[in-house]
Amino acid sequence: MLSKIFGTIFFLSLLGIILVIFQGGATSTGQVIFSQDYRTPGSSQVISFNDPATLKVFQSNLQANRPDYYAFQGAKDSIITIKLDTLRLAGQDNFSPSLALFGPGLPPLTPDEQQLFPFSLPAGYGLLLSAESTPISQTTQPTEQPTRFDEPWTQSGYWERQSILNQLLEDGTYYLAVYNLHGQGGKYALFVGDKPEAGLRETLTFPVTWVRLHYWFEDLWWPTFALVVVGLLVVALLYLWGRNLGKSFSQPAPAVYPAPDEPAPSPVPAADPLPEMKTAPSADESTHHQPKTTDLPVVTQTPLLNWEEPEKAATSLVQVAPSPAPDLASPELKNGPVREDGLTEWGKRFRP
Repeated sequence: MLSKIFGTIFFLSLLGIILVIFQGGATSTGQVIFSQDYRTPGSSQVISFNDPATLKVFQSNLQANRPDYYAFQGAKDSIITIKLDTLRLAGQDNFSPSLALFGPGLPPLTPDEQQLFPFSLPAGYGLLLSAESTPISQTTQPTEQPTRFDEPWTQSGYWERQSILNQLLEDGTYYLAVYNLHGQGGKYALFVGDKPEAGLRETLTFPVTWVRLHYWFEDLWWPTFALVVVGLLVVALLYLWGRNLGKSFSQPAPAVYPAPDEPAPSPVPAADPLPEMKTAPSADESTHHQPKTTDLPVVTQTPLLNWEEPEKAATSLVQVAPSPAPDLASPELKNGPVREDGLTEWGKRFRP
């Protein structure tokens, strides 16, 4: 019983530690959103999101000569924080996309400046570029080495490229545009908001997010190793659970003992044995073995009847003394006593 209690406590403690780790990872990483799950490949569909103050990370792959757009509802006097990083992968050292924010209340563009962008602005909207973005008139690639950034929970590596920190002057719909003036494409991460929060959904799905990020960064070794280890642990737990379940079915039912205050149940009296059946000895056995008088019940023997005096024999039980052996040649023994009417005594008795 104690082993089961300690086992349950250990299991719940281990589960709590795992959930705390998942919560910390999900909070630090933010709400990771893969744009390919919401955008058709090869299109320029706008991805809309709510609450721009909460940290969100959009993982996307910029297509050559095709900007990516994001939209959100901004409130007046709210501060918006946006950062654009590129993934630290082979072949992306010189990939530096630009970041633009346009919406109501922002500085308007002249018609000449408008023609330099690969997108058009809605009427009444102004544009704000990041301070690190390439100037509109510049056509060469930047040569400075960007700052390196490593995310500890997901082991993700980035190059810090662009950032915007601005206070919105009006309420309305604002758009973010990620583009490249040189027609290059590559993978990037768009960070929106600066308040890390993680709900139950982000906490429970953090292992899936961790695996997807490693595959997104083309790091196949760690997620494959983690999946193998988790699979072995699951198989081991299922084996132990099945083994304990089999033992519980094979164990006999526990004996039930009375409580100390309750009297013990009286034993059930044993049934009386059946009396031994005895048979009377045969004629041959009686000549060789005579049983004791205590072994057999007492039986009263009926004396022989006197056939010569049937009336007396019927009313009186008298033991007849033994007589000498009869003469077989005697006519009386052969036919019985002769009467006056010429019939013998036996003939009269059996005459119809």
